[in-house]
Amino acid sequence: MCSCILQEKVWGIAYEIATKDIPKVIDYLDFREKNGYKATWVTFHPKDLHRCPFQAKLYIATPCNQFYLGPAPLFEIAEQILQSEGPSGTNTEYLMNLAQAVRSIDPEITDDHLFQLEALVENGLSTSSS
Repeated sequence: MCSCILQEKVWGIAYEIATKDIPKVIDYLDFREKNGYKATWVTFHPKDLHRCPFQAKLYIATPCNQFYLGPAPLFEIAEQILQSEGPSGTNTEYLMNLAQAVRSIDPEITDDHLFQLEALVENGLSTSSS
């Protein structure tokens, strides 16, 4: 399905869920991410090297998702983000929150794809509002 580049890193935050809440939370996430997302378990490596890696569930968009753009030029992805909205809000808001979260996780993170996309969407917002 995809060729993985082992040198790449994916940054994020893992949340520990109380044991009693795990079934309810997993059911909610499985429902929310049902349309074209593949649920998979991965090994999460905390930035703090004193903490042990652990298993975490994440959801990956697949070509089965009707909104999956696949490999595409950044401007096409930006256009899709500017035009898309779901039950959880606008894709623009999601992108802006994601970029801010990545910066707050670690200001030294360099994610050119994310930050270039953020700039294109911000530019699209300012162009559409003028």
